[in-house]
Amino acid sequence: MNMKWLGACKTKHTFIAEDKHLLTDAKAEKQYGFKMKQTLAAAAETGGSLYQGLSFYFTPNVKPEPIHMSEIVHACGGQVAEDVFQLESMDKENVIVIGCPEDATTVQDLKNQGFNLHSNEFILTGVLRQQVDLNSFKM
Repeated sequence: MNMKWLGACKTKHTFIAEDKHLLTDAKAEKQYGFKMKQTLAAAAETGGSLYQGLSFYFTPNVKPEPIHMSEIVHACGGQVAEDVFQLESMDKENVIVIGCPEDATTVQDLKNQGFNLHSNEFILTGVLRQQVDLNSFKM
């Protein structure tokens, strides 16, 4: 919600409908290719299950830090492998590894093992767009 919503709630002494007070950022919407109103509607429709059925592994130097990325994934219904050894027992088709250039050796090793490797934007932009696009942000 934007700040006008807070003022309107204060004036009415109750919470009011949010739909007329959505936060907008035309520059960010253009830059990242999303519409906030559509994103919120899609998230409400799926009930926070964007990443349901997917597991993620984060290489150590990913930014935002893996602990924060894990929170995003869990909020979207996904699972997180805490260490690389957990990946051995997982179906590679349902595992997304999020890596970064600082972890090039690990990224290459996991790529050689057949895992799907993407940059952090796979999650960050995916949440903004409310879509899982396995062809975007590949490493």
